Amino acid sequence: MLPALGLVLGATMALAFSLPQIEDEPRYGTPDNGVTWYDVTEVDHGGSANQFQCDSEVSATCLYSEPDLDFPILGESGNFAPGSQLTPIPPM
Repeated sequence: MLPALGLVLGATMALAFSLPQIEDEPRYGTPDNGVTWYDVTEVDHGGSANQFQCDSEVSATCLYSEPDLDFPILGESGNFAPGSQLTPIPPM
């Protein structure tokens, strides 16, 4: 009985503390600390010209839920690097 209770409790805690990303949740990236912003809500991670990368070698925030440095998306770390075919959003 106790091992089963521990398994249920562990599964509950794992679900409670995981932060699933909703696919159409807004995502923005900035390669220059907030000067230029890219809307990557419907853009995939990758190395092609129409994708973006998060350089995981650096401990920086890669994606934000708003085009504002005050709204980081937890768990998305690294330097944001847009592909050459991505277009920045106009300044607000």
